[in-house]
Amino acid sequence: MIDAGRCKVLQGDVSKLALKADSFDFVTAFETVYFWDIEKGFAEAARILRPGGSFMICNESDGTDATG
Repeated sequence: MIDAGRCKVLQGDVSKLALKADSFDFVTAFETVYFWDIEKGFAEAARILRPGGSFMICNESDGTDATG
């Protein structure tokens, strides 16, 4: 999908994304959210999503850790 131009993989600071508002249908975060300023990160994800877009956070947990 990257070669076809349908997917972009970007690295940056989620609290200040250099991306246009309402420009993405789908935003993901894999194994990163525990490093975020949650309010700023969620606000930026919402800002860059198009109306009706989706935001998916994925964190690995098997449910056995004390914090989980």
